[in-house]
Amino acid sequence: MFRVRRFQVGPAELEGTILDNQFADHVCVLPLPDAYSSELPLAYIVSSQIAKETISKSGNQNVNRKSS
Repeated sequence: MFRVRRFQVGPAELEGTILDNQFADHVCVLPLPDAYSSELPLAYIVSSQIAKETISKSGNQNVNRKSS
């Protein structure tokens, strides 16, 4: 548990919320010291295969648009 502006925040709860997104495969949430808020959540996220494919497809579309 860490504190964000007087609220207690559980890393596992944030990780679970992020993992509900189809584009996240793995998540780790850590507290980051902050002068104003005491601590802020910092999330490291590993993209899922779906996210990688989506990014790849949109990148290919952008390349096709530029070459036209």
